[in-house]
Amino acid sequence: MFALVSLYFYFIPFFRNLELAIPFAVVLFLAATEERNILLAIVFSVLFYFIIGIKDLVLINRHIFHQVLSLVAAFLLIVKFFSLVSAWNVYSVVYSLFISAALFGLTSGVLVPGVRANCKKNIILAVIAFISWQFLLVLTFLPLNRFYQSSLALVVITVLFELAFSYLSSELNRKRILTYFSIFLAFLVLILGLAQWGI
Repeated sequence: MFALVSLYFYFIPFFRNLELAIPFAVVLFLAATEERNILLAIVFSVLFYFIIGIKDLVLINRHIFHQVLSLVAAFLLIVKFFSLVSAWNVYSVVYSLFISAALFGLTSGVLVPGVRANCKKNIILAVIAFISWQFLLVLTFLPLNRFYQSSLALVVITVLFELAFSYLSSELNRKRILTYFSIFLAFLVLILGLAQWGI
């Protein structure tokens, strides 16, 4: 039922549908494969509202909502990855590669103020997606709970993409780099400190 309602509201009116096709497909995939519970239903409803609001030009500062949409969807994909994969193997390599490709698709459509879609932007985002793929594989070796693994991945991916978007919009400076690095270290210490190491 959610899929049918989502398809109807996404394609009617038919406006800028290709621009958000990947986020929409990812949210539909997650909604169809995740367990049914109230919290996830609320999360998917909010994500779908973001998609419709961005597509139909309802939301102000759409690039911010698009970034939030992309990162939340990526986090849910990563949680699903670590819930299904417990060790490094062929399956983990293929699935993490799929997540990295989805991550590139989610973020490549984000509107960076003052920057149009171009080859430079896509190359930077593709490199970050590749790094994210490698980092996901590294995390499979750590004896951590899937929530902590996913949180670590989200922190690294978020910082990398924020640096990329700041660079593309010509807003990257020493102060901003220091701020992102400090936030990264703070979350890294918090996550590793709270984690129960299964050694």
